[in-house]
Amino acid sequence: MKLMRSETFTHKDKQYELRLYADGWRFTVQSFHNGERADGYSHSVDLPTAFDLQQAKNTDAIAVLFESAKNEIREENWERHVKGYLESLHLTEEQSIGCQKCTNRDIDITKVDGRKMYRCKTCGNVWYEPRKTTGATETFLDDITEGVISKGFYDIATVILLNMVFREGGRSPSFHDQLDNWCNQNWLRYETYVEVKKKKEEEILHFTRRLK
Repeated sequence: MKLMRSETFTHKDKQYELRLYADGWRFTVQSFHNGERADGYSHSVDLPTAFDLQQAKNTDAIAVLFESAKNEIREENWERHVKGYLESLHLTEEQSIGCQKCTNRDIDITKVDGRKMYRCKTCGNVWYEPRKTTGATETFLDDITEGVISKGFYDIATVILLNMVFREGGRSPSFHDQLDNWCNQNWLRYETYVEVKKKKEEEILHFTRRLK
């Protein structure tokens, strides 16, 4: 970029230099202090090719760029941004995580099936931390939760969960008690229907997200 113009600006006894650069018909103003960048902002405008490049540096559009750069310094926006970032390094996990759907930071964190589950208290969105290791049981359960996240529902034969995950042990809790408890922990609900395959009736569990 070619330096087209510069001017000085004083704020709180500090002298800043505002530099105007040109790259074709794009003009950019950046702030400097003691020869180093004063902040991380760049203020740019694209002017029509009809402008004379030597005259463009004195147009009203360029004046707006200079004034914007001065206001960033007066309002100390960059200092607040840096301070906020440094403070974020000391946030708790609940404070530092944002919802993937609505960006809200009011997140409830619990542990389900050996991994953390995140639930946004604002929109009800649910997601999970990636697993480091997994087993057969977790694979079946993760297929359900990830299926609901990606498609909004997941269907699985009851007999699979009965034989592979929530086994009847002849004692309490029963299969349905275990299933109900797991669904509640994961903010899921289910309904049962019967599907006929090759003249054989099969009970299917249909999982969807439970409303907040």
